[in-house]
Parts: sequence; structure tokens; C-alpha cells
Amino acid sequence: MKRIVCVCAILLALVMGAEAAWGDSGLSLKVGTPGIGMDLTLGLGEKVNVRLSGNYFSYTYDDYEFDEDDEDIDEVVDEIEVTLDLMSLGALLDWHPWGGGFRLSAGAFYNGNEASLTVTAGDTIEIDDEDYEVQSLDGQVNFDSFAPYAGIGWGNAAKEGSHWHFVFDLGVMLQGSANVSLTATATDGSRQSQLNAALANEADELEDEVEDYTLYPVLTLGLGYTF
Repeated sequence: MKRIVCVCAILLALVMGAEAAWGDSGLSLKVGTPGIGMDLTLGLGEKVNVRLSGNYFSYTYDDYEFDEDDEDIDEVVDEIEVTLDLMSLGALLDWHPWGGGFRLSAGAFYNGNEASLTVTAGDTIEIDDEDYEVQSLDGQVNFDSFAPYAGIGWGNAAKEGSHWHFVFDLGVMLQGSANVSLTATATDGSRQSQLNAALANEADELEDEVEDYTLYPVLTLGLGYTF
């Protein structure tokens, strides 16, 4: 609770300072593919604004139930836990060509989006066409930290007039190719080196399979308030 109060106080101070230094400004709350987010918009001119954006979301799923077609997997896997972490911080320049709500946006994000996987094996597991007895298997997928952004949208939180307004964004982040890492501990320590090499080969194959997914779609909806 204290952290939320501190964040709100900091944002309020930023808005008050922005009004004094920049003129009109506003805050927007939104939700979408980057997670749950907040934008601080600072007016530069009649048609141009600077927007500072932050997004976050985390979810863990471990309630896997294998069906009849997955008996082979069910025999060797005790538990699977998947975690999705979305976190991005961006600075964007919004151009409103007709001075209204429609905008063209460009900028960049710090991209902290990643996914992780933990598998607890009950028997042997096949890795790179070899069977290994492992205590657990961990995997992680992440992308480039610097992600340029381009998109279109609606909403101008720094425009005089009605305080409340609808906000919308549609665009893409250029996140780069996925970086895949796999680690595991072999039950038989003498096979650890061989297991590490097999995991590296599997990670390379996975990266090749997803190398074309370099764009992350951004779709957000929300509500903005002009101060």
C-alpha cells in the first residue's frame, strides 16, 4: 500500500511540475497486450506531445492437466510451472496532424518482457534425442532490451477541453529475435557436461523456430484525464 501511495505522489508531483514547465498535461490508465499501464503526457505544442509510458503484468500458471493423448509426457513430468512477466518503460513522441485526438506515435521502450518455464521431472526426459534423468529443467525466453516503437492511436491527454477522454493505441515494438536459455541438473553428475551441450543444442533449435517473431503487437485501451 505504501508503494502505491508513493507512486501516486510522485506522479502527482510530475504532473504539477509538468503543468508549470510545459503547459497542459494529463494521465492515462490503460490495459492491453503490454499489461496494465499508465501514461504521462506533456504538451509541447498544439499538435505535438511527449508521452512517458509504463506497463506491467505478471502471471504464473502451474495447474497443468495432461489429457489421454499426453500419457507419455504425464509419465515423466511431475509438475510444470510457466511464468509470464511483462514490463516496459517507454518515451514516445505523439503528433496530432489535425490537432484532434488522432495521433501518430514513434519512440522506444525498455523491454523487460520475458517468459520462464520450470519442469520437475519424475523419470527420464528426452533432450536433443537423448534420455536424461534430471532433477528439474528451467527455461527462459527474453528479447532485446531496447525496442523501437511505431504506431497510431487516439487521445490527447494534454489538450484543453473535456477532462475525461478515451485513449487507444495500435502499434508494434521491434523486440528482436528471441533469446532462449535452458538449464537443468542431471541426477547423474557424470552426465552434466553432456546434458549442458544437449540443452544448448535445444535452445539453438528453439531460437531458429521463433526467429521470425521480432515484432511485438501493442494494443491498448484506456481512459485519460487532462489536468
